[in-house]
Amino acid sequence: MHKEFPGNGPLWEQMLKPSLRTDRKKNSVSLCRSKLILTFLGICLLLCGLDVIGGQFLYKTVHHEATNRVRSDLGTAREIYLNRVKGIKVGLNIAALGPEFRSAVEKRNAREIILC
Repeated sequence: MHKEFPGNGPLWEQMLKPSLRTDRKKNSVSLCRSKLILTFLGICLLLCGLDVIGGQFLYKTVHHEATNRVRSDLGTAREIYLNRVKGIKVGLNIAALGPEFRSAVEKRNAREIILC
């Protein structure tokens, strides 16, 4: 009888069957691993996109609030400055008035003060 070639015969087929099973298992594990990796990458990209959008929204909100506060503070400072200037103008106008006003103030004559 001939010696059978190791690639022929039922023994060889039986030996091959378990490796086909393991190949299928390896393929299914590889496929599952690929799906998990792709899902993870998709979630990471989604979260990064949301982070960028959220960061921009937060930046714009904080910047808008800071701008409004600075604008309000500058308006308040302007009012304080204008009131101070107004007080100085009143003082200068009083100082610049003629001798009639000064003499009326010294005499405490209200009628003359009003008429000046």
